[in-house]
Amino acid sequence: MRNIDLWRPTKFVLRGEEWAPSPDPRELSPGSRHTSGRALRGYVAAIRTHARGKLLDLGSGKAPLHGVYAPYSTDVTCVDWPSSPHQTLHVDVFADLNEPLPLDSESYDTVLSTSVLEHIWRHDVLWSEMYRVLRPGGRLILGTPFMYWLHEEPHDFFRWTRHALARATQEAGLELLEIEEFGSGVDVLADVVIKLAYARSRRIGDFAHSVASWAGRRDAIRRFSDLRGARLPLGYVMVAERLSR
Repeated sequence: MRNIDLWRPTKFVLRGEEWAPSPDPRELSPGSRHTSGRALRGYVAAIRTHARGKLLDLGSGKAPLHGVYAPYSTDVTCVDWPSSPHQTLHVDVFADLNEPLPLDSESYDTVLSTSVLEHIWRHDVLWSEMYRVLRPGGRLILGTPFMYWLHEEPHDFFRWTRHALARATQEAGLELLEIEEFGSGVDVLADVVIKLAYARSRRIGDFAHSVASWAGRRDAIRRFSDLRGARLPLGYVMVAERLSR
């Protein structure tokens, strides 16, 4: 990872012993804090369980999850677009993820890709490349939104269901180990209301976000929400493995 000594928390920050969405609007749009927090839980759980060894961060940008995976990785390679809209201080390899990667085959123990797959037009190429660069026994940790507004336009192409993710995983030659929804219909509603509120004013948006955060801590609402997560999630976090020969 280039300039690793200059890395600082950006989109996600450490609060005590837990990672949380940044309150800094320069790092994370206030309207996206709610859904980013739901996704972060899934990322942290998957990384702590499955990340290890030499890690490839695909579509890394500012490497916002570096603080999470650093304790579990021995070496990190960051890859991003040549024309990435994000800061590229830590990018080691500039590459179009719609094309074959300029990386050696079977060279990584972990491949991490979060909020990238929806921006890839030739996603069959990316699935094939993620398989190719993984060592036998290596793990892919991938996250992608399902119910989320258009972003980084015009390079926002797809929304993936759990069924599409499972099929693409199988066709790429990987074994799906787990796939978990993050968020639910209640969170989708909260996300829409929060975004509309911030469109009116920062004060109204902050109030809407505070109400959603309060409601999310209520056990009854959380139980109601979780029951409906499988049918109307904010997105997915999945883990797959390249089988040993």
